[in-house]
Amino acid sequence: MELGRRKIEDEFGYVNLYYLIPEVRGKGFSLELDNFATSYLKELGFKKARLSVSPTNLRAINFYTKNGWQDWFKK
Repeated sequence: MELGRRKIEDEFGYVNLYYLIPEVRGKGFSLELDNFATSYLKELGFKKARLSVSPTNLRAINFYTKNGWQDWFKK
């Protein structure tokens, strides 16, 4: 996991990468990572966050959408 402050937008927390090895995917660890990341960024005082995901990674996009993330470009 890589996360912190966006260099070009100080008001946004930023999740650059969530990664789980294939052997543990689908076992609930993604939700734990997401909860940790959002809690950590809130503790740092961020009210907004952005993350990067490949547009071809439909499994990740579905996960993020299901857990409250919104596609910035589809607004």
